[in-house]
Amino acid sequence: MARPLVSRSTNIDLPVEFVGKVPGFNWLTQIVVSLPNSLNGAGEVQLSVSFRGRRSNRAVINIQPGSNVP
Repeated sequence: MARPLVSRSTNIDLPVEFVGKVPGFNWLTQIVVSLPNSLNGAGEVQLSVSFRGRRSNRAVINIQPGSNVP
């Protein structure tokens, strides 16, 4: 489960859509998550990944406003 911190007091569980090896980099695993519309334009958020009760280090990502595509 991936968790971005929208603020210091809010956690959002994100559905994981895919986990697999990065083509050409067998040592690297990618995780694809689905972001809710509420995060559109959220700016900087902290993201961590939890698996089997263990949490990763946090990474800061910047979510820019997207276009409204149906």
